[in-house]
Amino acid sequence: MTLGLASPPRQRVADEKGYVVGYKNLDELKRNLKPILLRRTRDSVLGDLPPRSDEVVRINPTEEQLEFHKANMRIVSQIVRKPYISEMNLLRLRQALLMCRMSANSG
Repeated sequence: MTLGLASPPRQRVADEKGYVVGYKNLDELKRNLKPILLRRTRDSVLGDLPPRSDEVVRINPTEEQLEFHKANMRIVSQIVRKPYISEMNLLRLRQALLMCRMSANSG
């Protein structure tokens, strides 16, 4: 028994560089995990669940969120009006749209 060195997983198949290229012995892994791993499917528990209920609650943005959103939408507007979008503008567009989403989810 060696101390401090973990043995590589028996299920992983790696190439000479160490990249995972596949898996093997998955039936053995499943058999070993069966006593300790509880796997339930949606169909098996669907009868135990209460009926689904959805409620949409609209919350007005704060002034700070609104200003943040407007500033990022100005950036989006400027970029999409251009006849050609460069890689840098595409990155700025993605970031501005992400910031708009973040302002909608903060509070």
